[in-house]
Amino acid sequence: MSSTGDILAPLDFEDIDIFEDGLAKAEKDGKVGFLDVSGRVAIPFRYCRASAFKGGIASAQKEGKWYIVDKNGKTVAPK
Repeated sequence: MSSTGDILAPLDFEDIDIFEDGLAKAEKDGKVGFLDVSGRVAIPFRYCRASAFKGGIASAQKEGKWYIVDKNGKTVAPK
């Protein structure tokens, strides 16, 4: 939902966080991914847990390992 109350994404997600650094962390079917400001999936739902983006990167956990991912969903480093 935008700051004016407009719905930005379909309500088929279990949880959507606030937008930080242009992306919002969201949960669907028990997996975490990220939505862009238009409500489209920017990074697919493939993580168990993730932090919000800050400075163009976020921490994300997949298969028991933590990674640093960029805003394109590319793994840039192990955590």
